[in-house]
Parts: sequence; C-alpha cells; structure tokens
Amino acid sequence: MKHLKESDSWAGSNYAYTKAITTNKTDILKVGEPVSYNCDSCGFDFFTYNKDEDYCTLCGSEDIKEIN
Repeated sequence: MKHLKESDSWAGSNYAYTKAITTNKTDILKVGEPVSYNCDSCGFDFFTYNKDEDYCTLCGSEDIKEIN
C-alpha cells in the first residue's frame, strides 16, 4: 500500500477538482472579418477570411470580384 505524503494529499481533494481552467476565447480563434466574393464565370457567391483570394472555390476560375 502506498503511503501519501502530506504534499500529495491535496490531489484527491475537492480543491484539486473544482478549480476551473479558463481561456481567453479571443486568443483561440483569431480569424478576422469574412470577405465575400462573387465568381463571374459560374455565379457562385462565397466568403473567406483570406483577403488575398485569387480563385473561385467552386469552379477554380480566377475571374472573381469582391462584394462590398
């Protein structure tokens, strides 16, 4: 049988299991604002968080324009 030291006895207490770990939600998902695009070739409207999009995600055409 293992004997617990005084420093190990807190591990099974309510103190160890009731401490909430919180995170700052803004640090987890920093994506920015969505940018909407319209494809002139197929007419598909899509959005992305990358402002440097250079092709349609549906047909692959490079003939897209940003929707304001």
